[in-house]
Amino acid sequence: MIIDSLLSTPEFDRLQASLPRPGEERTLAGLAGSAPAALAAALLQTGAVRSLVVVVPGVPAAEEIEADLDALVPGRARVFPQREAVHPDLDDPHIEISARRVDAIQAMLAGRARLLVTTGRALAERFHLPASWADLEIQLTPGQEIERDGLIASLENAGYVKTSMVEAVGEYSVRGGIVDVYPITAIDPLRLEFLGDEIESIRSFDVLDQRSIAHVDSARLLPVRFPATAGPAQTAGGKVTI
Repeated sequence: MIIDSLLSTPEFDRLQASLPRPGEERTLAGLAGSAPAALAAALLQTGAVRSLVVVVPGVPAAEEIEADLDALVPGRARVFPQREAVHPDLDDPHIEISARRVDAIQAMLAGRARLLVTTGRALAERFHLPASWADLEIQLTPGQEIERDGLIASLENAGYVKTSMVEAVGEYSVRGGIVDVYPITAIDPLRLEFLGDEIESIRSFDVLDQRSIAHVDSARLLPVRFPATAGPAQTAGGKVTI
């Protein structure tokens, strides 16, 4: 294993013994190819660090190192993409970018991911973080009582876009007692069938033929974009440059 080989080197032992404290910096040289990803994965595996932010020069490099990390530490890495819109007051033209940014930060804060891969430009951008993600998530289960119009209002507030037919992430549609929605973290969109003010069933469905695939026991909907207000910013730890 690549990580095991790295852990056995005296250089890794020295790095572990001299990890930078807050405000300090360490520079490592001679790491090529997949070595930076292997080093990040090794630091996590040993418990030397709780989480890492990996900053790369551009988008292609971010996608490459994410692929390496997915092979080394499956499910523990997220890419925080840079905005397409340069001005902070403009919405991104591609909703997938906003959705990936929300998912990446929420996964890190919730502990589902411990490696954040991003670019220098994305790291320099200013954006709001919510004081509490629990207030922004929409939790849904079959049998739950919730007004259909109230759910629609929550979807609008969360940045979901109403369409005649759901075909992409971040969209929702309404047909009588049926609400279709494509959560930003789901592989397939979801179909919620209402009986009065009760969710009778939740099923995933295919965007191509719009046919149901399987019943879903519960659904968790994150906002499509960051909210307009923020909680206090927090920073900690030193910096390792490779």
